[in-house]
Amino acid sequence: MHPVDELHHLRREMSKLMTRADALRHALLERGAPRRSNAFEVRITTTRRRTFLKDRLPPEILEDPRYWSVHSTQTLQVVALADEPDLFEKDADDFEVIERWSAAP
Repeated sequence: MHPVDELHHLRREMSKLMTRADALRHALLERGAPRRSNAFEVRITTTRRRTFLKDRLPPEILEDPRYWSVHSTQTLQVVALADEPDLFEKDADDFEVIERWSAAP
């Protein structure tokens, strides 16, 4: 599999997994789903953190370059080619069943 295709596939799968994880988190926190199974238990903790409100700073500080540093990051964006079909686009019901065939009952 080409690395670009694999990256595209992995990102789609990660998105699906995150959507499912968010739904489960909502069920556990908001809807009172059972928090214990036969194998695992959910422990909920509350963490507090301070948030800096930079929009409350005066413009003379916000515009002063002495208070800023610039960092660069590289971002990968996977873009579908217009003429190529998505090899990973399948319906939820599409799957392959692979079974060993035997003539003996």
